[in-house]
Amino acid sequence: MHVSLESASSLPSPDGQTGEANAYVVAMLGDDHGHDQRTTVKANSRSPRWGEGFEWTGFKGELTSGSLRLEVRNKDDA
Repeated sequence: MHVSLESASSLPSPDGQTGEANAYVVAMLGDDHGHDQRTTVKANSRSPRWGEGFEWTGFKGELTSGSLRLEVRNKDDA
C-alpha cells in the first residue's frame, strides 16, 4: 500500500499565538506501531509541503484490516 502526503495548510500555532510550526507527520497503519513511518520536519511553516510517500508491504487482508492514522506533530513539543 502506498500513501502520498503532499501538504497541510493553516496548522495552528504550537504556542497558541503566532509562532510557526516545525511540523512532521507520523503514519500509523493498524495496531503494529513497529511499522510507523514519518516525514521529514518542515521548519517554520504552518502550511508545510512534504511531497513524500509512505509504503507498506504485505498481504492485502493484513494491510486493510486495520485503520490508517495520520498525526501532524510539532518537533519542539515535549
